Amino acid sequence: MEERTPFSKSQIHWHADLNVFICGEEITMPRPSANQHLGGPLLHTHDDGRIHVEGTVWNEEDITLTKYMKVIGKKFTSEELLDKTNGELCNGEESNVKLYVDGEESPELGSYIIKDKERYELRFEPL
Repeated sequence: MEERTPFSKSQIHWHADLNVFICGEEITMPRPSANQHLGGPLLHTHDDGRIHVEGTVWNEEDITLTKYMKVIGKKFTSEELLDKTNGELCNGEESNVKLYVDGEESPELGSYIIKDKERYELRFEPL
């Protein structure tokens, strides 16, 4: 039997920040009450609104931005953000989903692997 090696090599406790904008308007993401969490054991948020990654990560695909959004009950793929789909209009202009990591646009979108101390912006905005 082949021994599996986890992606994180050990228990981790990472934090990342996330802001979401639809057509230039910042959208408030869900937050649980104090001393609660929203999501699962590995990926969740507390009342601080930050992304928390806690535990041993066996597969990097388990800590993507798409997986995080799903566990908090929101939609995010390379084609969709919340209730918007690529090609819909923002202020009369055709718009798409975009991901910015620490201020730089990333083509990885929903498959982006969450990392400690990064800042993410998900945007639905004109091309």
